[in-house]
Amino acid sequence: MRWPPVRLDARLRAEAGLSLAECNALSQISEAPERTVRLSELAAGADTTLSLPSRVISLLEKAGWVVRSPDPQDGRYTLGHLTEAGWARPRP
Repeated sequence: MRWPPVRLDARLRAEAGLSLAECNALSQISEAPERTVRLSELAAGADTTLSLPSRVISLLEKAGWVVRSPDPQDGRYTLGHLTEAGWARPRP
């Protein structure tokens, strides 16, 4: 069964308390090496501009599930790292 994004987003919000974009970001970060990913990679994976992942990461930071930091290999990039609380959060 295919769920249109709007219906899937509504169902995730109701059942997990997260938007589709938040679930997608958490999933991508949790599967990345060292549970860390560049925000620009999140944007590319979602086929969107950098502003959407940045807003999503801000919400996940407020929840304590992700922290943001400069990329030590190239300071022009920002990393999102899944915290232990984010890793321990039940998956939808």
